[in-house]
Amino acid sequence: MKKLMTLLLLLLAGSVYLLESLQTGSSTAEKSEFTKGINNYNDKTQIAAADYFINAKLLADKKIVEADTKIIWRNTTAFPANEIHLNLLLNAFKSSNTILGEEINLPDESKTHFEISSIKINGTESELIYYSPTGVGKLDSTVAKIELQKNIEPGDSLEIDFNYSFKIPKSIKNVGYASGGGFYFISEWYPKIGVFAKGEWKIYPYYPYAGVYSGYANYNVNIDVPIDFTADATADSFTKAEAGDRIEYNFILKNEIDFAWFAAKDFHKTEYEFINVEQKRVEVIIYSQPRDSEKHGRYYEAINNSLKYLEENFGGYNSSRIILLDVPRTSSSQDLSYPNLITIKSGLISPIELLEPEKVITHMAAEQYFKYDISLNTAEENWLGTGIAEYVSSKILQRYYPAEEVYFKLISNVPIPGLIFASYNEIPIIYTLGSFELPEAFRNISQLTKHDYVGSMADKSYTFPDKNSAYINSVVKPSLMLVSLERYLGYKETITLLSKYYHSYKNNYADGNKFWNTLQLNTSEDMKWFIKNIYELDARFDYRVKEIEKTGRSNYKIFLERVGDGIFKTELEVYTTRDTIKLKWDGKAKWKIFELESEDEIVAAHLDPDRKNVFDINYANNSFTIKANYSGALSLSVRWLFWVQNALMVLGSIG
Repeated sequence: MKKLMTLLLLLLAGSVYLLESLQTGSSTAEKSEFTKGINNYNDKTQIAAADYFINAKLLADKKIVEADTKIIWRNTTAFPANEIHLNLLLNAFKSSNTILGEEINLPDESKTHFEISSIKINGTESELIYYSPTGVGKLDSTVAKIELQKNIEPGDSLEIDFNYSFKIPKSIKNVGYASGGGFYFISEWYPKIGVFAKGEWKIYPYYPYAGVYSGYANYNVNIDVPIDFTADATADSFTKAEAGDRIEYNFILKNEIDFAWFAAKDFHKTEYEFINVEQKRVEVIIYSQPRDSEKHGRYYEAINNSLKYLEENFGGYNSSRIILLDVPRTSSSQDLSYPNLITIKSGLISPIELLEPEKVITHMAAEQYFKYDISLNTAEENWLGTGIAEYVSSKILQRYYPAEEVYFKLISNVPIPGLIFASYNEIPIIYTLGSFELPEAFRNISQLTKHDYVGSMADKSYTFPDKNSAYINSVVKPSLMLVSLERYLGYKETITLLSKYYHSYKNNYADGNKFWNTLQLNTSEDMKWFIKNIYELDARFDYRVKEIEKTGRSNYKIFLERVGDGIFKTELEVYTTRDTIKLKWDGKAKWKIFELESEDEIVAAHLDPDRKNVFDINYANNSFTIKANYSGALSLSVRWLFWVQNALMVLGSIG
């Protein structure tokens, strides 16, 4: 009855407001108090509000791109617009006085900006007004607006024309040319219209450790390059035609949030295919310098494994192409993802045991689903794309590759052609203490404990003060959060949760609020405690078993302590000479005493034995043994002394 009355009131309020409420309102099931760091609007339409028609010419000898861009923007909301807001992201590289430049200290050869010769709105010359939309950081020229002579009413459109050029900088961050010539990676290279939702523009400067919020758009891009270059881009399809000493490419990309491209001379290209769940062919295209072409099969295997896992759990890949670009070693445009495009940088030595390219490839492939198939405000909630992708990447690696191991050794099997490091002066120098399988998420756990991280995951991404705090809260903590969630709920339940989230907001807008509501709606337990402590708070977790005290012939007291400020529901296992006693603790109190009666002697206790709380910063104090056991330490000590002795023999023989 209440919903019916609400609907009647909306009808009386007028058709315009009814339309807007249908487009942007939340259902009763989606309402939640988890609003810290979350946008207040909710645009469910998410159709492509803009069409970009771009013509670009690469003048390789001058390291310049000349371009013109026509943007057709449609007001798809129920509110009029009296301004147009634009990102000019390349201006972030203008000087060391921009928000980005202050952080990364731009060298002169890496400085660039838009040289705009003309701006027109519906054929009339217009002027950019630069401003700061967030008030965080100084005013730079990465955000601008144009005041309109008349409103753009709902359903109307306008045309914006730019004519401009820019110098290609020496490779820095994710744009520029590689030293030595012959390779250009071009991103952040066109004026990009902001997102208009619920009567306001959502737009952000170029922050060094946060993403940019972009709406869906269609792209029709012509790129003219010298004939000795090959170009490719974040496109679903393309054509090319030679004209004298140049080649013109036409790239088409629909309903995506960004467009980037590259041009390379003397690169090796290998084409593979992946047959998706709908039995449709996906082109897998790999580019690298010729010396790295023997790695293409390994790269393809990583992409193939990634797509198999992603399609099995989240549905079909949404394009007919995916490109992997192995950038030159003098380029900084590695470890990036754009729609249909992944970049890596191969190392001189990259044994399969290290899985170095595989870690990057699987992560960037997961971003194709969770960063580009879903529209995210990565300026505010970067973790939704990168953090979920990091977790999914770990699942792909677990499925298809051996567990990562750490080796304690002097040297072993260095794969440099023509050199064999097996002995020196007839003394063998391959001495190994052993290899140890790393626990799941070990490296992210070590990152978390190594850095004194600042802020919580719920804080706006652009407010993080440095690279470490941004990385911890955008990648490390959200991926560990999902590991903890998996250990608490189960693997199948967690993947199902991610699948429901993905399918609910594919080709749509999502935020942290929607993610947590998906969790709440698909679990039988109230998970508010988890969301508050892991997501909202900048909490530290440290639980310990302080003491086991025998208070009578068969009576014991086990003292537990919550040392940190974070709260996590946990379990306690108590070991007797014949059995294991399992107990539960809500983890809220600062201390807890379990009083037990056991005819069998209690020998030890272990808090959180399955390590569901991966955020516990000192897991060594989670257990307590009444009698010490030195056998493990003794074994390692003997092996360590053996290694040192033989290493000294080798060093003593030199010379």
